[in-house]
Amino acid sequence: MKSQIAFDFINKHIADGKTIFVRTYTRATEVTPNTIKKFADAGRPLFKMNSKNELLMSEGKNYVCLATPTTCFVGISAR
Repeated sequence: MKSQIAFDFINKHIADGKTIFVRTYTRATEVTPNTIKKFADAGRPLFKMNSKNELLMSEGKNYVCLATPTTCFVGISAR
């Protein structure tokens, strides 16, 4: 599943201390391990999987879908 592969990729590289870049056509979001920690400390995961196996990212008070089991809607890379 593409969503699970992307979620595992994010978690692996964050655990290695790398920065994740989530890119759309109009915007790039930089996510550091410190960013992940701040969200976790607030009791709200930045990235999560829902019951439909979709990868979600927190945006404001809601979550937006980054990937479904068959399609990844954004570019995800690590440095």
